[in-house]
Amino acid sequence: MRQIPIKDDLNFARDMKSNAIIRTNPKELNDFNSKRARILKDMSDKEESKLRLEKLENDMACIKKLIQDMASIRSENAH
Repeated sequence: MRQIPIKDDLNFARDMKSNAIIRTNPKELNDFNSKRARILKDMSDKEESKLRLEKLENDMACIKKLIQDMASIRSENAH
């Protein structure tokens, strides 16, 4: 892979095959990958929490409806 260093930053180089800018400092690359993995996990955790909350809200709505139906039946039977 042929690389040309970026003029003002030695931590980056241009890959001549893909024309992409890439990191050349292994520690920075590792730090970037770790941070990216952590962010993706946080996003996944938030999405999972959101889905669980939506399910809980739906379950609570069903329970509320059942209680209302039971109260309605009870009041009809009381008459």
